[in-house]
Amino acid sequence: MSFSEHLSRANRQIKYILISNTFRVSTWLALGSILQLLSLLSLPRKLSILAPILLVFHRIAKAISNSRHIYTSVFSDVRRGRWTTWLPPSKSDEDESGVVMFVLGARVNHPQGRRAANALELGKLYNAMWEEAEANRFRWGYLGRTQMLTSCGDEEGFTFVWLTYWRDIKGLHEFAKCTAHRAGQKAYVDDKKFPYMGIMHELYFARKGSTETLYHNFPPFGMGQTKLIVDEGAGPILKDPLVPDQQGGSTMYERMRGTS
Repeated sequence: MSFSEHLSRANRQIKYILISNTFRVSTWLALGSILQLLSLLSLPRKLSILAPILLVFHRIAKAISNSRHIYTSVFSDVRRGRWTTWLPPSKSDEDESGVVMFVLGARVNHPQGRRAANALELGKLYNAMWEEAEANRFRWGYLGRTQMLTSCGDEEGFTFVWLTYWRDIKGLHEFAKCTAHRAGQKAYVDDKKFPYMGIMHELYFARKGSTETLYHNFPPFGMGQTKLIVDEGAGPILKDPLVPDQQGGSTMYERMRGTS
């Protein structure tokens, strides 16, 4: 693994622990107040007062500047217009053509959040699983996953969800047998290293023709941010799943408008 890859991996692990929702808003405000008090004690008074004021003005100026360059220098990942996704046929059985969505969830059942749940080690185990999935895309039919999603309605714990996509259930089961997944399973079930972590999963399979996706002025997300595995003569290749949505198609959007 190169130095840049090690650096990127370390950065992901740090973000996993220090993400903004690790603490409540009131806790962040209290920490900010403590930091301000420390600056008053250790820095010249004028500098201590000026620093947060300059930060606020900087944020305001940046927001004004960015608002003039929407879809160019900011929000540049947005796909303008209407887009949908397509699914390639299965090379073996037409009945197997479709997509598998595997929903993963984790909850920290501790008032101190991920620190008490041994988040750093858990993050290493979790990232190792997806690195192995990435390395075996063609073998297991791994298409991709979303970034970590958080529950805004969890007032006591910390709940996180990931949506993952696969070509078929068989490949997902093969992934469950891999070295990295077994290591994480052993640490959680056998070694009981994470007593304050709860986990869940849900599995869905939708045959081709039974799915519908629509993205309107939206960045690639969910199924739209995966990479499809397409079997061609020279071997499987990865392709972008997003294609422009044709007007008049039988989509939910068109049905709501009463045009189909």
